[in-house]
Amino acid sequence: MICKFAIGRNNWMFSDTVEGAHASSILYSFAFTAKVNNKDTFKIMTEIFKKLPNAQTFDDYEALADLLTK
Repeated sequence: MICKFAIGRNNWMFSDTVEGAHASSILYSFAFTAKVNNKDTFKIMTEIFKKLPNAQTFDDYEALADLLTK
């Protein structure tokens, strides 16, 4: 897992803005957190992206983060 992460560093050179780099770091964090917790990364990310537009409160966002670990 560390090797794949290190290989990905070359792809991050193409983040043109700080905002883009920040968004990439969040996505990678979600993916690796799901993987470490033995979750189906694609399934969890799909579920998060479906529910994200309806999230409005801190509790809503926390519930989405909980999908990664529970």
